[in-house]
Amino acid sequence: MVPFYYTLVEGEKIIIDNSSYWGETIFKNCNITINVTSKFLVTRNLSFINSKLIFKKRFTNYCWADCFFDSCSFEGQLSGNDFGNWPSYFIRDDEKRIGDIVNCDFSKCDLASCRILDSSAESNRFPEWPNFTLFDPALHVELLRSIKWPDNLDVLFEGLDDDIGTKISSVSWNFKYLTKYTTSDKVYDMLKELPFVKL
Repeated sequence: MVPFYYTLVEGEKIIIDNSSYWGETIFKNCNITINVTSKFLVTRNLSFINSKLIFKKRFTNYCWADCFFDSCSFEGQLSGNDFGNWPSYFIRDDEKRIGDIVNCDFSKCDLASCRILDSSAESNRFPEWPNFTLFDPALHVELLRSIKWPDNLDVLFEGLDDDIGTKISSVSWNFKYLTKYTTSDKVYDMLKELPFVKL
């Protein structure tokens, strides 16, 4: 249920090109272009419905876990972004902050270490190889660690079962950003054998 004091913005083209704060707003059928890096954007309790978000600059290390996304699409480079529900992340706040992401399309994104938390990750569309996505990684972490991965790629699967106070529903990477771990052309075929991996 959306609180009565939320502002509704509908059918607008929005360009963010300077330091901005977004709070208590519903964006519906909007086209939003973000021309800033993550350090220039602050968000709080937002809803995005049937909207498009275009990131013109690499958007890094950002938590969207108090935002609700439904039937949205994303374009651009996202690195270390968290979507979904992570209440303990906002433990210093007095109010309860809940996020979710469903039926969204990341197919035009490059995703590097991006997570969906405590949400229906499989309802969303993810980009194809060289991107790849692991669903419910904590359930499969023992198998992942038992596989003899090329070079140092096994480092990638450390911390997938850490207790962060919420469930990691999926995690996505782009292989082209993993060259410091391996450049092996065997990785695609190895991942293809795992039923919980989307390529």
